[in-house]
Amino acid sequence: MKKLCGIEELDDFILGNIENKAVICIYFGAEWCGPCKQLKNKLLDPEIIKSMPKLVVGYLDVDDEINNNLVNKYDISSLPTQVFIKLDKNKVIPVSKIEGYNFEKLKHEYDEYISN
Repeated sequence: MKKLCGIEELDDFILGNIENKAVICIYFGAEWCGPCKQLKNKLLDPEIIKSMPKLVVGYLDVDDEINNNLVNKYDISSLPTQVFIKLDKNKVIPVSKIEGYNFEKLKHEYDEYISN
């Protein structure tokens, strides 16, 4: 998981991971959010990382002002929120969005992404 600050870091993160066929997930959270901490711990668990080897996660703190435009762009209204994205002809396309802590759904979205 890589902490990102602002659109430029997000763009670099996306472009840096597209070529190696990674499953890109943008994770919006906050340090004070209990479910966000729970999800972050899950995503950092070595067994989880091993079970989803193509998953790359960019973490954006919604309380960091530099991320305000991204919070608005991705219509973030609850925490945590995860957005799976792909790049199509240099345009970022949100594939799916998970609001709240639902690791089973995140795993399902990962598996769906891999199978397509």
